[in-house]
Amino acid sequence: MIDISLINRTSRIRDARFAFVLPALQAQITEDFGPAWDIEPVTLHLVGRRQQPNPVHWKVWLLNNSDQPGDLGYHEDDTGIPEAKIFVEDDLRYGAEISVTISHELLEMLADPQITRMGPTIDGAQYVVEVCDGVEADGDGYIKLGLRVSNFVLPAYYTEAPAPGPYDFRGLLQVPCPALRPGGYALFLKDNAWHTTAARYEDGTLSHRAVRPAGRSWQRAAKGSVP
Repeated sequence: MIDISLINRTSRIRDARFAFVLPALQAQITEDFGPAWDIEPVTLHLVGRRQQPNPVHWKVWLLNNSDQPGDLGYHEDDTGIPEAKIFVEDDLRYGAEISVTISHELLEMLADPQITRMGPTIDGAQYVVEVCDGVEADGDGYIKLGLRVSNFVLPAYYTEAPAPGPYDFRGLLQVPCPALRPGGYALFLKDNAWHTTAARYEDGTLSHRAVRPAGRSWQRAAKGSVP
């Protein structure tokens, strides 16, 4: 059993708003993501502003503004316990859906808690396993218990020889990695150097997550495989 605490440390958003989101996130993990990725049972807990989290729980910190420019959220394991940080004020400022960002980081933390997981080599490139990045656009998400949560890729996405689909939960991708949905992006290691690739929206813009500098994502990937 994995216990994860969602900890409200924002200055403006009340605990009740996050309590409203929690059942949708729990249902997504239990009914959709866990079976698809063979994740052990997970229980989510809300920790209010005046409460303290259980020290042994995995943690999702709900914060105001990013400590990494451009990041709406990320996960790490610097303390030895998997943690994610969601920057709620930045989400609101960029027009992103908070429920999608929280879902995104929760699922990626569950798929790769130590931030070391790499996929197979495809055309000379080894891709980092980040299960929401390639299909991360809010519009590619889906409704769970009345709230939008993030789409995610399935294990078949990370294959050297193309495996039968579907490749993502919603069935939007027609081919596996390195295919991306508009607004998606990927990080990969090739020729002993890190690279990113991103798919633009129809208007030519990139997602807010895809335009972030070579910072947190590259640092996280480097933990698993150093060129």
